[in-house]
Order: sequence, then structure tokens, then C-alpha cells
Amino acid sequence: MRSVLEVENATGKIYARGYDLEGRAVLYFRPGMENTRGQELHNMRHLVYNLERGIACSKKSGHEKLIIIMDYKGFKLRNAPSMSTTQHTLTILQDHYPERLYRAYICNPPLVFRTFWSIMRAFIDPHTKEKIVFCHGDSAIQTLATSFDLETTEQCACGTKDLREFVSKEYLAMPMHLSFDDLPETQQQQQQQQQQHETQLVKGLKLSSDCRQEEPNDDVDPVMIRGKSCLVGSF
Repeated sequence: MRSVLEVENATGKIYARGYDLEGRAVLYFRPGMENTRGQELHNMRHLVYNLERGIACSKKSGHEKLIIIMDYKGFKLRNAPSMSTTQHTLTILQDHYPERLYRAYICNPPLVFRTFWSIMRAFIDPHTKEKIVFCHGDSAIQTLATSFDLETTEQCACGTKDLREFVSKEYLAMPMHLSFDDLPETQQQQQQQQQQHETQLVKGLKLSSDCRQEEPNDDVDPVMIRGKSCLVGSF
């Protein structure tokens, strides 16, 4: 299974990254990055892995559903999955993960996508169709800004910052409840400790500065000024 995921995920065609404003995990799908056409079973295993990962990430915020962002940049009909793979994918999503999809955003759909969509939509449940939003043109920013902090989304979803490039090996090595940009707990703790240390350092420097601004006299202990203890050599 591990070797299958390593091959399937190598191009970054599906992965969890970031959250919407309410804490639902986002799964990015990039059909133009398909690298194992014809390996339907492996495709499905990779899909299920990422669905489970997205759900685990959403549960941290008390949610059971997830978001899908489909980036069709670079998509060509030769990237389109076979009819069998399309039907298998929809069966997994609609029959085995019912009500797990909160919303799906179709971004950058090229003209050629219309042919693929006209075929695929016939197999999509009407309730699922209501959750699909097409994002293109100037209205895309407004549409996505209502659900996301655009500083955290990728540029395909109108992101305003250059996020670091996806690294498959790093992603697969992370725990299931973490999306790509999440920090492991140990790193979070290290960052918190570093922030606490920096806060204490700033306070110490300010206290030292306050002490130096006072002019001591013969009746005042130079180490004790107006009730402030200045520890000599503590810095």
C-alpha cells in the first residue's frame, strides 16, 4: 500500500491542504497531474486515502465534512479518466462517503472541460450537483473569499500568497490528521516555547532599559530602583 501511495501521490494530483473559515479540511484535486492512467484500483486506493485524511483533519474542528477544490489548469482530454474510473470514483464518493462533501469548487475549467462534464454530470446525484460551484473570471475571487482566507489557499483558488510547493514525501510521512501545511505537535510546541522565550526576552530588555534611565543616589541601592529589581548579569 505504501508503495502504491508513493507512486500515485508523486505528482500531487490529490492532497489535503488548509481549511475553510470554519475549519473544514480542503482536498486539492489536479486532474491535469494524472500520472497513472489505467491503474484504476491504485487510483481508488489513493482517493480513499486522501478522503480519510481530509475527514480526519476536519474532525479536529468538530466537522464531519470536507471541501474539494478541483484545479483544471493544464487539463486536456487525454488527462480525462476512463468511463470506468469516473463511475468508480463517483460510486466511492456517493455510496461510501455520503454526506461527507460540504462543497466542491471547480476552478479554471477550460473549454475542453465542457465535453468531459457533459458526460460526467449524468452520473452525479442531484443533491451532489447542488454542492458544485464553478469558479472562473472576476466573480471567482468574491465566491471563494466568502469561505476562505485567501492568504491560505493556493493560487488556483485565488490565493494571494505564494505558498510553498507541495512535497509528496513530506505529506505521506505526516500523521493522518494533519494537512500539508499543518505542523506536527512537536514543532508547534517548539514554536510556542520560542515565542514564550522571545516574549520574556523583550520584557527583560524593557525592564533593564527602565532601570538604566533612573539615576541612583547615595541613599538608594543601585540594584533596587522604585521597587524594581534589576538583576545584574541576568541577560
